[in-house]
Amino acid sequence: MSASKRRLVEELGITTPLELTDIGTISYCAKFSNGLTENELDHVVIAESNEIEFDLNPDEADQCEWWLQTDIEQTMKTDPQAFSAWFRLVLEKTTHHLEI
Repeated sequence: MSASKRRLVEELGITTPLELTDIGTISYCAKFSNGLTENELDHVVIAESNEIEFDLNPDEADQCEWWLQTDIEQTMKTDPQAFSAWFRLVLEKTTHHLEI
């Protein structure tokens, strides 16, 4: 969890103390048009908070937004390229965990 906390600060500028829960891992391989390939095993970590301020590090993240799950699901159907290669896997794991 220390790596997750460190990356929240480094990538998103989130310094709010959060109780993180590791809900498992995802594995994916994605090839990009620039010739690069990502082949990763990532931990999925969640937290609950009513208010978080973030200050994105432009070297690490392009954007971060709050969305309603229904809006995410609709956009996944109509414009799946709007999300990163791994996002669908994280959404599925998170949704499954919260439904249990």
